[in-house]
Amino acid sequence: MIKLLWLLPALLFINRTVESRYVDIERELKRAPIVTEAVIASYTDSTVLYNPITTNFLPGTLRFQKQYPMPKAANQLLTGCSPTVGDTVLIVSDTTGSVTLFAEIIKDEYRFWSPYFTGSVAFFEYKAPFTHLEGRKEETHPDGSITGWDGCLLKRSLIGGYVKGDK
Repeated sequence: MIKLLWLLPALLFINRTVESRYVDIERELKRAPIVTEAVIASYTDSTVLYNPITTNFLPGTLRFQKQYPMPKAANQLLTGCSPTVGDTVLIVSDTTGSVTLFAEIIKDEYRFWSPYFTGSVAFFEYKAPFTHLEGRKEETHPDGSITGWDGCLLKRSLIGGYVKGDK
């Protein structure tokens, strides 16, 4: 019994440190000072350098701790993954100058994901025009919003109202 007493604090610690990241995608995009399609130029230990391609913005640097390499197979979990140098993605930042979201370009859609691994898959809350990812767990709420795991989709033609960044 005494030998098992160490297990309780360990389980409590694990339970408190492994949490899903909640992303209200509409709110995050509206509040973001930078939302731009860009090519990933390079990473340092604490930043990502990017070259915007959809706007008149200058190349920029945002705070970001590179996580796991992005899998190239279709329909993989992307929470906690980083785009490869040379990838073209949509970058979303917060007011502190840190990357908060990436979105992969898949045909005519953006596939959003959280690049931060918090010990569990991120979950996204959204309403139309955002849509769910095929094969991912989702839950529809009485107000019409949807909670989906590991990201969501948005038609590229609908991103215009959100695009912004440093000039």
